[in-house]
Amino acid sequence: DSAGLLWMLDFDKGRLRPPGPWQQVTLSRLHRSLQKILALDPTLNFREENWEQLLAGYFSSSRSS
Repeated sequence: DSAGLLWMLDFDKGRLRPPGPWQQVTLSRLHRSLQKILALDPTLNFREENWEQLLAGYFSSSRSS
């Protein structure tokens, strides 16, 4: 990122699956995790509007696949 920090996402247990209810469960878990991280460091640059943008991109991408 612009501060020279490296961020890593772990897809170790990731797999491709057909669309289903699991998607909302996974998105909810990600949202809770982000909220916990923000509670630990409120200076992080991620706000609720960013979450809405993430969801818009996610659902736009999943509809076009």
